[in-house]
Amino acid sequence: MSDRPLIEARNLVRKYKSSAFGNHYTTAVNGVSFSIHASETLGLVGESGSGKSTTGRLLLGLEPADEGHVFFEGTDITSLSSRAMKPWRRQMQVIFQDPYTAINPRKTIQHFISEPLLVHGLVRSLRDSDDHVSTLLRQVGLDPSLMTRSPHEFSGGQRQRICIARALALKPRFIVADEPITALDVSIQAQIVNLFQNLQQQMGLSYLFISHDISMVRYLCHRVAVMFEGRIVETGSVESIFSNPQHSYTRMLLNAVPSLHAEHASSASSFDRASLPRPSRDMTMKEVFPGHFVLQS
Repeated sequence: MSDRPLIEARNLVRKYKSSAFGNHYTTAVNGVSFSIHASETLGLVGESGSGKSTTGRLLLGLEPADEGHVFFEGTDITSLSSRAMKPWRRQMQVIFQDPYTAINPRKTIQHFISEPLLVHGLVRSLRDSDDHVSTLLRQVGLDPSLMTRSPHEFSGGQRQRICIARALALKPRFIVADEPITALDVSIQAQIVNLFQNLQQQMGLSYLFISHDISMVRYLCHRVAVMFEGRIVETGSVESIFSNPQHSYTRMLLNAVPSLHAEHASSASSFDRASLPRPSRDMTMKEVFPGHFVLQS
């Protein structure tokens, strides 16, 4: 693994105006920093509203950062114009949570998958995309003969495979997977996660895997970043985070995972969430074990 990260976030901040009158703002992301190396998966976990999805959008330039920077292979891409950003967009793609709303219901699957190829001038017409789309559908485990069908003819799991195929169309190096299995049946979730792993091995992909399902993160990811109220409060390897969590919020998330053991269930139910320390900008990440950092005063 190279010493230089593939993608790096430095002190990202994103605020939203919370009132139509006056200067009242809600800070969704509050000084977030992390890095992801080539062929690595970082799991970003936390409850709904913790700022995970906003962080993913900031990385991709889908939303502007109020403060901070994003670097791709050492190049600052934070403030690039749409035109200057276009070559970088081929390197970075996103897979959204809901495959039912992600696909235009009026277009065929071929049109949906080939659209990035057309935008970036890699094919001249929809007809020219046949071979590309066939290859992409095979990569995600679907029959190429399905490309002429409409989205309503597919199940949720098939639709998410189609969304993955579109994300792969430009041969990216980095993908933000924003809760990509949440809307799927439990029986299908493992298939999609296995697909992510296979594609990473074949293509050397790097992922930011955003999820509130910490047990799935444990299976898929190399490292974990725990997010609470807009800040990363703990980060480290999967083994270190799960075997020796240091922040009280991380312990709360782990205790909330359903367990067959009564002692685990009782500790989760008795946890006092109000006692959690609120993260603030004057706190810093401190290394408590090699490669394991915790937000502290």
